[in-house]
Amino acid sequence: MKIVRIIDHNPVIRELQLQTAQNDVFSFQAGQFATLHVPHSPKPVLRAYSFASDDREKTGFTLVFKKVAGGIASEYVWRSREGEYLDFTGPFGRVVFKEPANSQVFLLCTGSGIAQHLSFIKSKADLLPQVRFRLYFGLANEAELFYVEELARLQKRFANLHCHLTLAQPSSQWRGLLGYVQEHLNPAEYLGHPATFYLCGNGEMIKTTRKLLTERDQVVSSEIIAEAFD
Repeated sequence: MKIVRIIDHNPVIRELQLQTAQNDVFSFQAGQFATLHVPHSPKPVLRAYSFASDDREKTGFTLVFKKVAGGIASEYVWRSREGEYLDFTGPFGRVVFKEPANSQVFLLCTGSGIAQHLSFIKSKADLLPQVRFRLYFGLANEAELFYVEELARLQKRFANLHCHLTLAQPSSQWRGLLGYVQEHLNPAEYLGHPATFYLCGNGEMIKTTRKLLTERDQVVSSEIIAEAFD
């Protein structure tokens, strides 16, 4: 895959927009991932990254990377330049958008886990105008902020999308939501209404949210679809 554009959203989040060679067809479903093959001795290092783009795009895709200090894949991706080629296989993954969709879809994500949910929104929101999509995106503080303008743009594009950004440890100047994503779920919005919950991000968020939904709100487990990004 050819790197056609690199966007550094902050010091530890890098977006790669990739194109197939000769515009060959590459098909995937929103929610799936590609595996990056990082050259390394004695054998390549493999790392999985969720697609962050519309699955109707057939000759390329977008991925989001989080920089890990000393990480082999991170160092490789941050050395890469536009015009270079990276080796990917895929698509892989069983977590895809559940259809027919319920009337409400809740997307709870942290960090680079937003990639999967961006793919859901871009691929499905316009096709399902009767479905209300609610995204809850959690980060630690202002230094970690990214995709703020992208989420605002998507909200303008899709009338059925509502995005909420919350910070767990913000400065005193922050005027947005505070705390963790699961703390902002309002049971009045989904109890008694068909809803599906997609969770993507750190394992602790997924564990806590699943417990809250099943024990407090009596949401059936089949409507909670999770993938951990630790």
